[in-house]
Amino acid sequence: MKRLVFAITGLLQLGSVTALAIPQNTRFFCEGYPASPLCVNQVTVCTTCHSQAPNLNPYGQDLRTELIKFPDFDRKPAAFQKYLRPVMLTVEPLDSDADGAGNGLEIDAGTGPGDATHKPGQDALLVFDGELALRRIGLLFCGSSPSSEELQKQREAVDPILKKQWRQDYLAQCLRSDYWKKEALQRLADDRIRPNLAIGAQGDPFVIGDYMYDYRLFAYILSEGHDARDLLLAQYHINEKGQKVEGPIASHSVPGKFVVGNGQPLQIDRRYGMLTTQWFISLNTMFAEIPRNTAAQSYRSYLGLDIAKSEGLYPIEHEPKDYDNKGVKQPACAFCHSTLDPLSYAFTPYAGISVPGYQVGTYMPDRTEYESLGYIFGQPVANLGEWARVAAESDAFKQNLALMFFQFSIGHAPRTSQQRTDFAQLWQNLDEDGYAADRLLHRLVETLTFAGRISDAE
Repeated sequence: MKRLVFAITGLLQLGSVTALAIPQNTRFFCEGYPASPLCVNQVTVCTTCHSQAPNLNPYGQDLRTELIKFPDFDRKPAAFQKYLRPVMLTVEPLDSDADGAGNGLEIDAGTGPGDATHKPGQDALLVFDGELALRRIGLLFCGSSPSSEELQKQREAVDPILKKQWRQDYLAQCLRSDYWKKEALQRLADDRIRPNLAIGAQGDPFVIGDYMYDYRLFAYILSEGHDARDLLLAQYHINEKGQKVEGPIASHSVPGKFVVGNGQPLQIDRRYGMLTTQWFISLNTMFAEIPRNTAAQSYRSYLGLDIAKSEGLYPIEHEPKDYDNKGVKQPACAFCHSTLDPLSYAFTPYAGISVPGYQVGTYMPDRTEYESLGYIFGQPVANLGEWARVAAESDAFKQNLALMFFQFSIGHAPRTSQQRTDFAQLWQNLDEDGYAADRLLHRLVETLTFAGRISDAE
């Protein structure tokens, strides 16, 4: 049992008082239970404490019962921070949902201490089906079913080690295919790149960037054993021939069109993977002085944290400053912007559209007054390079990478205890795998989540 450090989750309703909304509480839970399968991308779900917010489930009710025993508990954030640790430790041995499993055991197993319908060991007995695995590998990673010969070989083989080796070889073959590199991986990149034909390289009349550079870089990094951290750290491009190119690539004119950019003009020492492509800066920063959208899209795409959903909030004292007079100090805005604005400062020296004297996407050394004021995960960073390195080494990056492939392969985020356990092992092994996406996939296809079926045994 990983002992609680400091935790709470969701919105706690105390008596008849309106629910107290503290968005960072889902993160506090996972700081207390970092190894719990209930935590994905460093946050837990509201149903850990709620049946349906603001209504508390039995676990949330036990928390409330203990909290209100403190005479000076006034339901304010400071009071939660003061008393949550002893309260969570107090209710950990209880069986709040009366399903026969203690709260601490359920948190470790990922079954939910307030959900009586799900407890450790209750999942259906699953057995691994090698033939099912082979079929799914073919459809997902090769784009077609395995041949009847391959299926027969898997079906008739007796040696489980040999069966596994055949599956692994088949997957390796699929991961080298054009289907995987030029189709499947590009679909995984869509929400991160957000292509727009009207203003891409074929735009008419405006061309603001060539997002095929982004697709090629994304696919290159996530194949052939390359380090996935290069999504945030790469200082190279991939050209039309699939070759790595270091250094800037000049834009070129297109007859009859107004070209803002269609190359990669940024110098090497200011280049940070997908975060600084000309298309990414053009589309997200555009005309903004404080590029909040660029930071938010980076945070969401590569760390899986959506500030609009109150995820990944690390408020910085005395923020937001509202340097560009956008009204972000208003009470309804200030809390989220106390995280978002400091996230954005590291992106400010990268030219958006129509910055006099600079090509879009290039670094502006004379416009760095905000750059050194940046933060990510509550940690100060002096520039985008530090921002990217902190992000690339974070658990959020590992979890988001694993979740992307998990959802692609399974069709949804982890739901059952087995799925949460398999998912946790995937992201926690990324260090050992050298952050290679294909090695993660070789692990994934051997899990019960990927190819488990209910045992015929009673």
